[in-house]
Amino acid sequence: MVREPIKASIKKLVDVRVKKKHGRLVCEKCKSKPRGVTLQYHHKNMKNYDNTSSNIMLVCPNCHTILHNKVKTHIHRDLFGNKTRVTRVRKKKIIPKVKKQKVGETVVKKLKDSSGKLRSYNVKKIATGKYKKTLVKPKKKPAKKKRSSNSFFKW
Repeated sequence: MVREPIKASIKKLVDVRVKKKHGRLVCEKCKSKPRGVTLQYHHKNMKNYDNTSSNIMLVCPNCHTILHNKVKTHIHRDLFGNKTRVTRVRKKKIIPKVKKQKVGETVVKKLKDSSGKLRSYNVKKIATGKYKKTLVKPKKKPAKKKRSSNSFFKW
């Protein structure tokens, strides 16, 4: 699959579609056009050979990199190390597993305090939608033992 450049006629169709929808040329993702930035054409289905006007969207460079970072490229190689093909796979979103908290149960959570520092809190569920949090006192580190000069020579 060879990357074919987008024809000028298709670019004009995309430009007309965006102007009709928004009144001017803007990014279709964030609906803004920063000054001094050239908008870029992005393939929605990530296939460079599919140059239909419905598959191409007009985006700013920031949104374009965000769209491409959501996709992971995997290069397939043969026994000799030659590149045979490239596939694109959407990256999986890592969703943290949340344990449902029962009423009266206390859980230790790391939360930001008013100064923005992460601190440990005991969070107790009182009723539906109501929580009581108390700051967990940090554990004191044991003091390091100082070596006396004589302990080095003891057998």
